[in-house]
Amino acid sequence: MHLSLAPQVRTLRMPRRCRKWRATAATKTLDGKTTKAITFAAKSSPQDNDSNFATDFSDLAKTTSISRPADMAKCPKTRCLFYSFMYKPAKGVKRGPLSVKISWTIPGQDYDLYVFQSGGDVGHCRASAGTSEVVVVDVARPGKAVKVVIDRYRSVPDTVTGKISFPAKDSVGTTAPSQPDNAGVPTNCGLS
Repeated sequence: MHLSLAPQVRTLRMPRRCRKWRATAATKTLDGKTTKAITFAAKSSPQDNDSNFATDFSDLAKTTSISRPADMAKCPKTRCLFYSFMYKPAKGVKRGPLSVKISWTIPGQDYDLYVFQSGGDVGHCRASAGTSEVVVVDVARPGKAVKVVIDRYRSVPDTVTGKISFPAKDSVGTTAPSQPDNAGVPTNCGLS
């Protein structure tokens, strides 16, 4: 670690090789006892990534300059919003599913919700309609940081609010029959 001392200013910086996403002292812990829900809000800026739709299938063979990010956990900050928290059930609280729900106020926008833990995608929703999306994570690893990524696929200036609950409070909506959209992407997660 590097410590720089200037008159009345002290800065503590992590070495660059250690700057991975993980929980920090300011990261909230979801334990299911003291803290059963965490809320957050993030300001969104205008985005239009509809060109990605044209490349979603061709990207299986070769990506292009207009392709969706290959690893949404590493989505550029110019495109995505992020929130991290620690999942750590309190003593006596059984492990179980947690839910992540995002909402926005202006219809016609398209946000996609991704949830990552230990570098892997543990749930995502890419519904294309509505004003909210929900992901339920059935098996999260205790004591590990969880990263919520919100892709501003198509957005205008708005505030995206999020609620993370353990035990899970929100659920994925249902239709009859429950089926993926034309691109094979589940859409019921946008019906909450």
